[in-house]
Amino acid sequence: MRWVLIGLSTLVFAGCGSKYRPKGPVMSDYERTLNFPTYRSFAEQRYAGKDPKTQAPPLPFLAFGAAFDLDIALMPKSDDFDMIEVARLSRPSGPLWFALETNLEGDQTLVASIDDIDAILPELPLARRAVDRFNAEDASDAETIDLTLSYINSLGNRVDAKFEGDAPVQTERKRNGRAFDHSANQLLVALDIPAQESLFKADMKLDGADVSFRKIAGVVPGRFVQTQVQGGLAVGKFAIMPEGLGYGGPEYGEVIVEKVVTEDSAPVEVEVRPSEAVKVTVAQNFSTVQGCYLKRTEEVPELGGPLQVDFDISEGVVVGTALPEVEGGITDEVMTRCITRAVDGWTFADNVTGKVQWTFSFTPAEGDGEASASLGEGIYDLKEDVAEAAEADLDELDDFEMDESEDLPEAEEGEVEGEDEPATAEMDMNQGLRPEFALKNFTTVHTRPSGDTVKLKWLVTRRGNEVEAVQATPDRTLTYTYRLVSDAYLELMNIRVEQYGRGTPVTAVSFNPPLPDFRWESFGGKRVSDFVIDVNGQQNYMVGQVETAPGTTGPRLLVRPSAPSWAEDRPLLTTILYPGDGTANVITERVEL
Repeated sequence: MRWVLIGLSTLVFAGCGSKYRPKGPVMSDYERTLNFPTYRSFAEQRYAGKDPKTQAPPLPFLAFGAAFDLDIALMPKSDDFDMIEVARLSRPSGPLWFALETNLEGDQTLVASIDDIDAILPELPLARRAVDRFNAEDASDAETIDLTLSYINSLGNRVDAKFEGDAPVQTERKRNGRAFDHSANQLLVALDIPAQESLFKADMKLDGADVSFRKIAGVVPGRFVQTQVQGGLAVGKFAIMPEGLGYGGPEYGEVIVEKVVTEDSAPVEVEVRPSEAVKVTVAQNFSTVQGCYLKRTEEVPELGGPLQVDFDISEGVVVGTALPEVEGGITDEVMTRCITRAVDGWTFADNVTGKVQWTFSFTPAEGDGEASASLGEGIYDLKEDVAEAAEADLDELDDFEMDESEDLPEAEEGEVEGEDEPATAEMDMNQGLRPEFALKNFTTVHTRPSGDTVKLKWLVTRRGNEVEAVQATPDRTLTYTYRLVSDAYLELMNIRVEQYGRGTPVTAVSFNPPLPDFRWESFGGKRVSDFVIDVNGQQNYMVGQVETAPGTTGPRLLVRPSAPSWAEDRPLLTTILYPGDGTANVITERVEL
């Protein structure tokens, strides 16, 4: 049963409160075709310089994306907060409830009861506060919202709240939402708001005192429930540190948080069991498996079932992969070949040696649903886990007994077992490139306002004249795609952000012409590229230009949004410094033009 308040917010938005209502795309599909045809080159593009200043791909700024299953937005009468949002995020470990608090200056703080709060969407430059208490009792269903919350906010106050109302189920025709001044100093953001409803009831207490809400157009209290996806570009400072050649390393995909050490704290090193290390690595690389499946379902939509992957690991390196047939399992050659190649490129912690049997599950789309992939579970026979496995009487390991008197065979450097010719991933990636042009994996190092350091491990791969830099965690995957020109120059074409449980990228940023390779001493002077941002599969939510030019201290990139109107006042400026040791320092900040 729908609440009697239904329709009132729509009536208000249509009148003097219309500034709150989402708009449509900022350009039509026809204009998109004209403005963003097949990637074109700059006229008479010229590069100069003996070598690139770094062998890591150029990373001018960090893109981000975040899809919330539910987002309750509140506009309290408060001297501390302009808005409080309570949202639910789907993660492999289960749903995570958190608060996003916006102060009167528009800066946001993420509040959650989770130890690895810095590892949640680490590219977001938001202040974070891990609290001991964040309890959510969610009795909502497909038609109604019924949520009870109790948590400690960023100021240390106790919050108790009860929310009831209609669930946001009816998709609106216009969904391009306005961010107002929220996160104005932190993000260039576009919002997709598919559906929104006014809450019938929103009781909120702060340290036992009732909280009232501001009214929109003097009629509707500012308390709403909505589905929301956001994406764009983030401000911040980070260093790019190139590492080894080839495909990944034992820490690829990790988000490493190093806390500031004070007199009262000291770093603690924890030895991770091999089986736990395997679980983490498979989860971090799951997006590659998911990508193989979703891409294949574009041609074979009915494809589905389990897929067993057996792989041998020697000191963190995959040395053998097999896909045995299972009853009802997937045998599609294109998909299995794609997944085999992906698994062959995975690397694990150095202490992992043995055999792993992992079964993924794939479900084709039904009705209006989307195809999906499930991480599944693994069975292990690893050197340091054998004794514990025996104690647990794991019968399923019988088929994977290992002769502990012998180590797994290791391929000679430059060779792959079973092949006569050298065919390492490293050689494949840099084949035809001069050594000084060879591509490297890299780490980005970010410093939080607290002084904590966050390190993101990136993987670089190449397919012909297309190169990708990927940073994957269990929650999301960032992919930067470049075209390789003349076996030397990397020009950034697009950025894609994918999130766990979502079949559609939450954010896609396209540049045309592609951004020039500013790692070189000269890239032809000032260059201007158009950009467009798509959110949640909805095209043309933001457009503008990126001006790339040499600077006195290094290349500079000015991001000028031109539509929608509320994005115009959020230009970004990136300055890139090259210390001369093969690294790069990137600074992206809000500027006034």
